[in-house]
Amino acid sequence: MSSSERFILTLPEDRDLNVTVFDGHDTPVWQGKGGAKTEVELTKGLYTVRIEANARIDEKNVRLTSHVDLHAFRHKRFSAAPLSGGELTLESHSAAAHAHSTRRTRSAIGDAKDATASLFLFVRAISHATGDNLQTGHGLSLRDASGFKISAFAEREVHHDRQAGWMVYCVDAPPGLYRLVSSVAPKREMPIYLFSGFQTQVFVVQTHRMLLENMRVLMERRSAGFHPEARTAHIADAAMEGFTNSSVQLSEEAETILLRGKFDNPMLGLIGAYTMMRRLRSTSQSEGDRDNDILALDATLSNLRMLIPDAPDIHALEVLRSELLDAPFPPFRFRAPPMFRMGLNAVIRATASDATLIVARSLCDRITTRLQADSPWSTWEALPAARKNPALKFQPSNPDGFDMEAFTSSAIARFPATTSVGSGGLGGWQRYQERSYFQPAAAQALTIAKVRTLQSKDPSWVQVAYLDAVSYEKNRMQRTPNSAKSVQINVVHFARENGITPAAVRREVRQLDKLTPAKLASIIKQHRLLLDEEPAADGKGVFSQMLVSDG
Repeated sequence: MSSSERFILTLPEDRDLNVTVFDGHDTPVWQGKGGAKTEVELTKGLYTVRIEANARIDEKNVRLTSHVDLHAFRHKRFSAAPLSGGELTLESHSAAAHAHSTRRTRSAIGDAKDATASLFLFVRAISHATGDNLQTGHGLSLRDASGFKISAFAEREVHHDRQAGWMVYCVDAPPGLYRLVSSVAPKREMPIYLFSGFQTQVFVVQTHRMLLENMRVLMERRSAGFHPEARTAHIADAAMEGFTNSSVQLSEEAETILLRGKFDNPMLGLIGAYTMMRRLRSTSQSEGDRDNDILALDATLSNLRMLIPDAPDIHALEVLRSELLDAPFPPFRFRAPPMFRMGLNAVIRATASDATLIVARSLCDRITTRLQADSPWSTWEALPAARKNPALKFQPSNPDGFDMEAFTSSAIARFPATTSVGSGGLGGWQRYQERSYFQPAAAQALTIAKVRTLQSKDPSWVQVAYLDAVSYEKNRMQRTPNSAKSVQINVVHFARENGITPAAVRREVRQLDKLTPAKLASIIKQHRLLLDEEPAADGKGVFSQMLVSDG
């Protein structure tokens, strides 16, 4: 390169970008962050400008024979949130989201005096071909924590513009857990948490289906609304993109806001805490840096406890912290799942050491064998909707489906003296339901539980994995002299390897024990099992007797 001529290279102004300039010999000649009026004086020649953000890398070859201006360069950012500058963002979508985020589309959920939180759902189509489906939500519904349907986003409950391709649902509601459900394949549910004094903002993109796995969730003060140009929203969105592609890179500004600053936005705190935890778990740090990061994490958790003390994600982060530091797990017991999949995975892993972390038969327990892993959010195959009992008061924060004490007392009061629940068997339950004395999800579930077996359907994926493990162990025993005489499957190890809880393993295996001989023979043939064990004398079935614990 000639050193007689020098020219100015103006670098991108986006502060989230890491920029490296290489000369023709691939030697770095400049490295730093993007920013307004960042200019580098270089000699005439060929250069490569590498631009990185959240594990995305772009390279631009530059022939520097005059001043070159790259200040307007931006990474293509694909987000469900209609933020300004986004690749999928239309101005009409941004304007509609901003305008309607403070306009309620229906009356409050439950008692108005209890509706101290707000939900803003914005669904938008990315092509005109899909816009017409938005008027009814296209298979979307909102349920409360118990599974009772609150809304199917009927036309009277939403605002929409089919020509522009967007739909808005904005409502005040009691704080707690809600479930956003898509009934269009692949059917799935996502947990949505509302907190007193805040508006939870949920953004979903629609193509031929609702892309719930790619949704964005932001939070603002209840009356603040959505602002597509807000810097904090852009930073939160960029950090969430890092969750998707496993990057822990953040700009200096994002570091300050998410990890080091004082915040009053719960979502910024949660994203910052999980980002910090990902960094602590995935990178090697000096002892001083690690200690500083742990102190910053503890400060963030302390702040979150004041803002949203009941959020399961706070307790999931405490489980992650205990896992990281090899400390005792917190005493909290999970009935509802954390919103972030990283937190839920940690809780499930921890049940291998403390099985009581997840309450049996709670929502958190029931979804462990239905989880889907294509999203940074907790998401699972949709559960059947519960049938609401009008006599029960709306309870958004009860994730177990029903109040058993209230159910029992209500049933006894309403049930005819001539019909026996205990001795009448299935017939008693059927008569009970047919006479319309009581029709909540609890009665329906108990009825179904008495007649549902594996005789008419294939095993679940957990059961298939268990049968594969049995087959492997049996074959290994035949090849290994002096091995154990019977198959033993360690329930804790099996649960950990498959990302589920020991309780879920036992529950699934008990269902295998209920197989008819014909169905069992079919499965043994299908999986090439060498199975000759007889049912155990202690009452365990042929499959349950193979389970052993660490102790």
